[in-house]
Amino acid sequence: MKKAADKFVRIFAAVLAVLSVSILLFTLVSTLFLNRTDKEWFGYKAFIVLSDSMSATDFSAGDLVFVRHVDPSTLQPGDIIAFTSRNDSNYGDTVTHKIRALTTTADGAPGFTTYGTTTDTDDEAVVPYSDVIGRYAGHLPKVGLFFTFLKTTPGYLLCIFLPFALLILSQAVQTVRLFRAYRREQAGAGDSDAFALPEPQSGAEIAARLAAGEDVTLQADTAFTDADGHCIDCVIAPGKAAALHLNGHRLKGTIQLADGAALTVHGKGMIQATARSHSRAGCPIYARGQGCRVDLYGGRYLGGAGSCAVCAAAGQVILHGGLYAVKGDSADHLLYSVGDGAITVEGGRFVGFDPAACLAPGRTTAAQETDKGILYVVKEL
Repeated sequence: MKKAADKFVRIFAAVLAVLSVSILLFTLVSTLFLNRTDKEWFGYKAFIVLSDSMSATDFSAGDLVFVRHVDPSTLQPGDIIAFTSRNDSNYGDTVTHKIRALTTTADGAPGFTTYGTTTDTDDEAVVPYSDVIGRYAGHLPKVGLFFTFLKTTPGYLLCIFLPFALLILSQAVQTVRLFRAYRREQAGAGDSDAFALPEPQSGAEIAARLAAGEDVTLQADTAFTDADGHCIDCVIAPGKAAALHLNGHRLKGTIQLADGAALTVHGKGMIQATARSHSRAGCPIYARGQGCRVDLYGGRYLGGAGSCAVCAAAGQVILHGGLYAVKGDSADHLLYSVGDGAITVEGGRFVGFDPAACLAPGRTTAAQETDKGILYVVKEL
């Protein structure tokens, strides 16, 4: 039923479009060419018959007659011509009558005696050659009535305005329907995405993608381990720039940066170190490559006991926000820089450690007592 209705609407709109354009063209033609002695259309002039003076033999009022230019000297009795009338009753009008005889005007100029076949009465004035518009070539019955009606206010409203208004309305309805269908599709797609299960991510896969400089969004809690459960390194390769979106999840392991590598971390969640060894520094973030850079905009960073939350052996680490802590009671090395490494604190919260020595210009710290010890909060001056 819906398909049939849609098909009907399309056909209706197409018919309206054709009808509207056709009538518009008819109106344009009638305005430019009908009843115009100075305009031709493909060599013909067209006039609307206003009376039944020729209805007995040839055409009637409301018909559309066509005339073609002719040399008046070639015309003969019996020919039908259109001419500009000099009769008192219709002076200046275009009249289409039959020639009864060749004659001359009062001035001696050649001309014609014309008459209407319905009354068989001669016209008052002789038609000189100069008043001849052309010879009758044919007619279209009652078409003139249609063109006459088009020029009236009711004709314009019914034949031009109404079809175009209906066409615009049908297209507007179709546009609204298409837009609603689009919104439903979008809503459906959104619902599908909302209930879709996240693609499974292994710690090894995440480590490999970060190392290659990709943007990674965590879909579940995970750890940097291989298929056998052994801890693996995540080292962002030289010159690669990676981004990690924690998305509310926990990642266990250490992210290290090689020469010229870059890392940005966003969102709520946690990165927690798992061990302390030669290859894993026991801290979540380890900048060890020359010229590397880390920007931490959020999240929590938990280092191992006696270790640190952020370590910079080279390069630069900028803390824009986040919470930083280590296991155990000692947080003396919570932020640890050595050699060419530098840590700059622009914001964040620090458990048991005052980052005053690392603060960016225009920043200060405020100490707060908590059940887990003193919490230092970085604020703007």
